[in-house]
Amino acid sequence: AKALGDQLVLEANKRNGIRTACIRPTAMYGEGDRQMVGNMMEVLKDGQTNVWMGYNDIEMDVVYVGHVARAELLAAKGLLAGITDPNASKVDGEAFNITDDNPSPPWTFFRIIWEAAGDKTPLSSVWMIPPWLVFFMIFVAEWWTWIFTLGKHRPKLLIKERMEFILYTRTYSIKKARERLGFRPWVDQAAAVQRSVEWHLK
Repeated sequence: AKALGDQLVLEANKRNGIRTACIRPTAMYGEGDRQMVGNMMEVLKDGQTNVWMGYNDIEMDVVYVGHVARAELLAAKGLLAGITDPNASKVDGEAFNITDDNPSPPWTFFRIIWEAAGDKTPLSSVWMIPPWLVFFMIFVAEWWTWIFTLGKHRPKLLIKERMEFILYTRTYSIKKARERLGFRPWVDQAAAVQRSVEWHLK
């Protein structure tokens, strides 16, 4: 659905006098976030912060929702500038990746969330499950759930797409957004995580 939406927006550029651009945020967190921060709070609540899927040896990009909002405003400003200024950077018909520009191993980032919420689990007690075993567990869980629900449900946790998120590197360049939109991450990631956790706890 996101890919189709992205395509529709870009194809609409310069049709009927409309100028468009796409903002492509990576995995978002922030105030009001019930997906990433919400899920990590559930893991903490269930006492599962000492079990990590994979070896935490890959990198992923995330983005604070405030950075996404800033990028959208900059894109709108760029679209308007392109109408009146022939020397303005080309924004219309373009897509821009938006991240915190601070890639880190997934469990390292999740640990920042848990620590902001008061978790004291020492690294020495963390059990890392090898990726090959994770994929085997996914295979068993997917088939087991499919068989016993007649294909109507999927496992709650061990879903292939979700596990791939923490087992494969997922980083994105924001060079284009920096050059054409003037985008710069404006909030330190640790501070943004603290804001997000505080909102969730309230």
